[in-house]
Amino acid sequence: MSHRLVGFAHTLASAIAFHKLASGMPKFSGKSAIHLTVTLAVLGVFVLAVVPGCSDESATPASPPRETPTRKVVNMKDNYCEPKNVVIARGDTVVWFNAGDNRHTTTSGVNGVPDGLWDSGSGDPIAWLRPGQSFQRIFDDTTGVFPYFCEPHWSAYNETGTVTVNP
Repeated sequence: MSHRLVGFAHTLASAIAFHKLASGMPKFSGKSAIHLTVTLAVLGVFVLAVVPGCSDESATPASPPRETPTRKVVNMKDNYCEPKNVVIARGDTVVWFNAGDNRHTTTSGVNGVPDGLWDSGSGDPIAWLRPGQSFQRIFDDTTGVFPYFCEPHWSAYNETGTVTVNP
């Protein structure tokens, strides 16, 4: 269950408990108690939607996928990739896994200029890979050396690498 759903359930339970308590009080009875309960529930939902740390982004990231003879994993950490360069055979898959705390992209190209071969979401910060998310590409259409970069980190931290595809 997500952090947001647990928080909502807790807020709703608190509002119901408060309603029961307020209904028995002379100052909060009838419609006043219902209005106050609804207001508290709406406020709780708003806080869960806006306050950092209450979203699913703060959840523990997933484990990186396992490497196999036909799948290589590149861990995108904060401001670098590990391994930076991978060598695969034609038909193999590369998985870029966000193992850091920041959002990342894997975008084919050089010096921040995409070449259009693949893109995990550059140009749109909302689409950047969150911690624990991954992007994969099967290199079955060509061979050669293919440079890539992380859009938000390539210039300041040289978060770049290459995929070499052998026949």
